[in-house]
Amino acid sequence: GTAPSEPTFTLTGTGSGSATIVLNHSDLARNLQVDLPAAMASGDTLVVNFLQRTVVFTPVATGVPHDYSGYIDWSQTDWWGEAAAAQSLVVGVNNLYVTGDGWQCDALPAVW
Repeated sequence: GTAPSEPTFTLTGTGSGSATIVLNHSDLARNLQVDLPAAMASGDTLVVNFLQRTVVFTPVATGVPHDYSGYIDWSQTDWWGEAAAAQSLVVGVNNLYVTGDGWQCDALPAVW
């Protein structure tokens, strides 16, 4: 789109990922790090919603979502702070990366 937009990252556990999840926007040189208590099991999901500023973990075993916002490592995170709040994505193409497990990112197209 032609306006800033807020992304939603959905990570799906593979059973062989890491307990440290790092979302990276290389164009803005910003990271968001979530230090989970353990690596996600196969089928678990972690949804990071920039618009709502939430991190929700849902284990496949129970299907019950849990607020995991408390697992954000603020010493390694500069993508959600006050300074970054004005720009989560840039207009046009964004280079986004996630390490730790399988992922996808969605953002609603935004236009002025």
